[in-house]
Amino acid sequence: MLAAGASTPALAATAGVELKLTTPPGLLVQRICPRSGMRPGKTCPGEITELFLAGTEPKQTCTVHRKFRLDARDGLLATAATPQEFVIEKVFEIFPPLFDRWMEQEGIPMPPARVSAATNATQTPLPHGALAITSPSMGDVFRLDPILRPRYQTIPVESVVPSDVHEVRLCVNGKEIASLAPPYRYRLPLASLPKGSLTLVVKAKKGTRLIESEPVRIAVQ
Repeated sequence: MLAAGASTPALAATAGVELKLTTPPGLLVQRICPRSGMRPGKTCPGEITELFLAGTEPKQTCTVHRKFRLDARDGLLATAATPQEFVIEKVFEIFPPLFDRWMEQEGIPMPPARVSAATNATQTPLPHGALAITSPSMGDVFRLDPILRPRYQTIPVESVVPSDVHEVRLCVNGKEIASLAPPYRYRLPLASLPKGSLTLVVKAKKGTRLIESEPVRIAVQ
């Protein structure tokens, strides 16, 4: 038994000498993204080195870390028409659906599905007591992302409704989609909508008379 503080002959012989470890046959050294386990991409925040059995090393570049261009004025997706001074880039983590619950528990944010329609123009005030859709705006464009989970890709619809109406309904292309109740908000599942131009209208009854909002036309790509 060695006394406290003593060293073995092998350790003493290598004291002050840099040891070089070699990779055993059949193993490969591979740099990977610590979050996805794939090869690190340009948007990955870091990387680590791991050993793999030859043939089992990851070959695909990380798809979890994805960069999005946002409009700083509203946090929505920037477009070609967005002034460059308002364009910001942000990396989001997009995990497979298997990790949905874990993402919710961790509070991992999802990128917006809605394209920004911010302009420098001022909106025309709504007439007092008008039935109207306040969101989305006329001309908004929405893109369905093939990687993001459908449950996170929705179009938030908001309306202002006079107090003297009832049976408020949301219609898309003339078809009733949902009945609305205060605060008159609804999320349209983007994946359930046809691609192309869509017309949104809110209808309600005022006494026995049917009234409806001005149509809001949007596009789904």
